[in-house]
Amino acid sequence: MCSRLRLPFGAVMIVLMVCWLSFLCSSIRGDQTPAPEAASEEASASWSATKFLERTRDVSSADYKRARSQALDQVGPEHVDEVPVLAGAVTETYRRRVPDLVRIIEKVGPQAIPKLIATVNESKDGKLQLGALKVLGLIQVPSEQSAAVLDVFTEMLDDSNYALSGSAADSLRKISPTSQQSFAAAKDAASSPYAHVRRNAVSILRMSQANKAAPCLDALLRDDSTAVCIDACVALGEFGADAQDFAPSLVALLSSEQRSVREVAEQALRRVSPDEAQRILGDPYDPVEERRHAVGALM
Repeated sequence: MCSRLRLPFGAVMIVLMVCWLSFLCSSIRGDQTPAPEAASEEASASWSATKFLERTRDVSSADYKRARSQALDQVGPEHVDEVPVLAGAVTETYRRRVPDLVRIIEKVGPQAIPKLIATVNESKDGKLQLGALKVLGLIQVPSEQSAAVLDVFTEMLDDSNYALSGSAADSLRKISPTSQQSFAAAKDAASSPYAHVRRNAVSILRMSQANKAAPCLDALLRDDSTAVCIDACVALGEFGADAQDFAPSLVALLSSEQRSVREVAEQALRRVSPDEAQRILGDPYDPVEERRHAVGALM
C-alpha cells in the first residue's frame, strides 16, 4: 500500500507564493511593453528632420544607413512640416545625401508639393528657397500637380538671384524644355536686366524650334554682355541652315572688338551659311594641312 507524499504546509505556501509573484511580474512586463503597432506609431511621431540631419552628416558611417532606413520606414504625411528642413539640406555639400533626402520627402506624399511651392514663394531664407526649388525638379510630381510646379519654374527663371534662376532653368531644361510655357518664359527672360537671367533664357531657347527661337537669339547677338552674346552665337549655330536668315548678324560680329566673340561668330556662320562663310572667310583653318605646308617648305 502506497503511502501519500505529504509536504509541509510552509513549503506548499512558498511554492504558491513563488508562482503568484512570477505571474504578477509577467503581467507587469506585458503592460509596460507596447504593441508593435503602438511602438511604430510612437517612433514615427517622434521622428525629427533636424535630428536625422545631425545623424547623417557622415554618409559613410553605419549610423547613416540605419538613420536612412528608419526615416524611410517612419516618415509619412504627418511630417509635412519637416519638408522645408529636409529640402534646405539639399543645398549643402553632402551631395551623396541628396537622393536619399528626395526619397524621404517623397514618403510624405502629395502634401509635400504644396509645402515646397510655399517655401519657394514665401520663405525669407535663401537656403530653404533654393533647396525647395531643387527638390521640385528632382521629386516625382503627380500629374495633377505638374502644372503648379511648372508655374514655379517659369516664374523663378526671371529671378534676380543667380542660384534660383539657374536652378529653375536646369529644371525647365530637364522637365519641359520644348513646351510653349517654357518658351514664353524664356522669351520674356531674354529681355531681363540681369545677364545671368538672359544666359539662362538662351539655354532654354536653344532647345526650342528654330523658327521661334532664332529671332530671340538674333536680338541677343547684340547684347552688352560678352557671355550672353557668345551663348547666343553658339545656340544660333546649332540651328544650322534653319537660322540662315540671321547670317548677316553673325557677319557683323566678325568685326567685334572681342576676339572670343569673333571666333565663335565665325564657327556659327560656317554652320548657318557655309557659302557666305566661304566667301568672306575662305577655307577653315586646318592645323594638319598647315603643318604639311610648313614641312614642305623646309624640304
